[in-house]
Amino acid sequence: MRILVFNQLWCVDEMRAAGHEVRTVGMHDECDVIAPPPLIHINTILSSYLPDFKPERILYWDNSAPVSVLGLEDIEIPTLFYSVDTHHHAAYHKYLAHVFDKTLVAQKDYLHHFVGFDQEVEWMPLWASRFVDVSEVQTYGAVFVGNMDAKLNPDRVKFFEELKKKRDVYTTMGEFWKIFPHAQVVVNQTVLGDLNFRVFESLMCGVPLLTEVTQNGLFDLFTDGKHLLTYQKGNVESAVEKIDWVLSHPHESRELARAGRQQVLDYHLPQHRAQYVLNILQDLRKKKRSFKRYAMFVNFSVLARRMDYVDTSYAKKALLHAMRIIDDACRDGEPISTEVACLCVLSAVTYDKTFNSNAGEGLLLKLSEAYPEEKVLHLARIRGLLNRGAVPDAQKVAQDYFEDLPNVTFKNAEHVITTILSELMP
Repeated sequence: MRILVFNQLWCVDEMRAAGHEVRTVGMHDECDVIAPPPLIHINTILSSYLPDFKPERILYWDNSAPVSVLGLEDIEIPTLFYSVDTHHHAAYHKYLAHVFDKTLVAQKDYLHHFVGFDQEVEWMPLWASRFVDVSEVQTYGAVFVGNMDAKLNPDRVKFFEELKKKRDVYTTMGEFWKIFPHAQVVVNQTVLGDLNFRVFESLMCGVPLLTEVTQNGLFDLFTDGKHLLTYQKGNVESAVEKIDWVLSHPHESRELARAGRQQVLDYHLPQHRAQYVLNILQDLRKKKRSFKRYAMFVNFSVLARRMDYVDTSYAKKALLHAMRIIDDACRDGEPISTEVACLCVLSAVTYDKTFNSNAGEGLLLKLSEAYPEEKVLHLARIRGLLNRGAVPDAQKVAQDYFEDLPNVTFKNAEHVITTILSELMP
């Protein structure tokens, strides 16, 4: 197969070794196409950057950011999405599952978020990102390698601060493969109970792993006391007890580490996941998606909000594209949900404010006529009419669509829409 891969280089070497032609697009220096501009169309990437490559499948690895490539919802090439940071981004990843022909989810307990319409979703856990040899040289006791920014991970920082008061623990960021093999025990802490790369990577290094009791498939893959040890999240005393056991039982802890490493070698290497993905890609076909445009709109509405803090020009472009997608979805008669209708209100009002326009209000009028059952769209119309001083028209909308409580609705339209503007965003 000819496979176009976005964002990550995960499993690319293994796919190529299996005989497939793979091209990569992303921020890494090793990518075939390095850092194309945001909001570039997929057809432009193919024609301008990869003119001699005709992909048969597209694999979009999660990079913990909204999709910034245009046109994926319309391309005729089968597409596969891997949601890794589902525990952070389920609110809009669940919509991306309507855009791609199939979605894999790294965090098993979040599968229930991907329900409704016509998604095809299944669990695929992470893996040991690289092969690491076991070392007999132990220069560290307990270690942790990961982000220790208190703004991003306050619970983690607090946990290790308390743990260090009781036992010597080395914490750092960077290249785990230079630290883990030389430790007596690796302590893992998660952000939101996720089954993270650190679980697989530490076990790969042949070192006893002490990780939180989490779900998301941990005990589907490994057995507590056989492959690894666990402690209750945030429980420093529990972690101290297990660290002491490892340090005082070198033979037993080494047996544990060997069993954990063997489990990874048998089932959780890049080649295992590459083959799993290749099997899916081989059978993947384009599917009719009845909700694909509104789903992609949600992605770009999130992107516009996030880019507003980084580059306002691209934020405006993302917002403009989001509005275009709404118009296309409405034209195509796609079904809409109340959550998406609220996001449409948010984007339309933001658009008019950003561009000093009334096009957003006009689009909301079009939506309210197309989806009369979505009351929030009529509330937005009432608010817009009131803001322009068209009180009789606002009263008529309230009477037509809220005949049971027209006066209450009329008075509360501003409050409802203001709440949406201030609080609603996946």
